[in-house]
Amino acid sequence: MMAAMSGTRARSMALHRGEVERRIVSAARISLSGGGAPDQRLITDVCAAVGIHPHALRQIFPTDDDLFEAVHASLVEECAARLRAGVDEFVPDSDETRYADAARALAEAWPIERGGMTMRADRRARALAERVDGAAFLASERRFVQALLGILDDLIAKLGRRFAPSDALAVRIILDTFERSFEAWILEGHPDSRFAESPYIRRTLPTLLEQLSVPAAAA
Repeated sequence: MMAAMSGTRARSMALHRGEVERRIVSAARISLSGGGAPDQRLITDVCAAVGIHPHALRQIFPTDDDLFEAVHASLVEECAARLRAGVDEFVPDSDETRYADAARALAEAWPIERGGMTMRADRRARALAERVDGAAFLASERRFVQALLGILDDLIAKLGRRFAPSDALAVRIILDTFERSFEAWILEGHPDSRFAESPYIRRTLPTLLEQLSVPAAAA
């Protein structure tokens, strides 16, 4: 009986901790999406929003980088879910337009959005300027590519193609050029929601999808 009660209490505590962790990540994500680092002011604001003491937050996320990584992981998970849904639904209109169709489908699935891009750019800038947490940032970027790798493999397979010589390299090129082009589109004053109309989506990305792949039947 005591063992059963102890097990129930442990599960309840774990569920509570998980819920608190999700609320912390959600609050931190809102604060970080406008730019900046997880500093003491942000920690104070997050704790106030969640209704916990900073010591309780540090029990879950001992360092600022731990918190940032949890926020980034939640963004990657959402990004992968959006992209997976878009790829699963994608059917090219015709063989002649398949690359353009795939590029437009990618844009409409939002693999990269402004808030996540801003956070990653800030973290990259800090790693370069302060020369700290560089390894953590690079590991985080690799996980981002790995999370989307299989999904983009499935997209290119729907075109009767496969990435070559390396799917990881192809996905890295696509994500890097997508992000830089999306950034330029925003800086030029265009609305995020119309990125599918950009020259990158209409011309560059279809070319990349073709040139970074070969027919699926090719050796």
